[in-house]
Amino acid sequence: MCSKATQNFLEKLEHAFKASDKSGDGNLTPFEMKIMMNELGANVDDKFVINLCMELDTDQDRLVSFQEMKTALLKKDPKEIQRAELENTFRKMDKDGSGRLSREEVKQQCIAMGIKMSDEGLENLIKKADKNNDGNIDIDEFMLAWQGA
Repeated sequence: MCSKATQNFLEKLEHAFKASDKSGDGNLTPFEMKIMMNELGANVDDKFVINLCMELDTDQDRLVSFQEMKTALLKKDPKEIQRAELENTFRKMDKDGSGRLSREEVKQQCIAMGIKMSDEGLENLIKKADKNNDGNIDIDEFMLAWQGA
């Protein structure tokens, strides 16, 4: 049995896997794997993808099935999976790609999630997470804020 966070991650991964499986054969080629990883917010080069595929491909058919991917992921520490999911969420929120969430990006995410928050509430939220007081939330601050939630 896996944690709720791990289960949610696996569901998102399976959806992305199926969307990237252009041939519909239940396997990903390295090219399709790269598409999937890009869709999930991971900007990786060809060498990384080839090495990953070789590591995941336990039956050595030069393809990666969802089961091979799932088996490898379930061997990982659930905290690693949660961190990967949080990093992905952060990258999606970071619209300008600066590596920091601005007040506007946090506000837009709250609106997208249907969270109504006053300007004062938004400021308090940012101040609570912004440990270096630069007015933005970087990835480490984001992670700390989620661990404390």
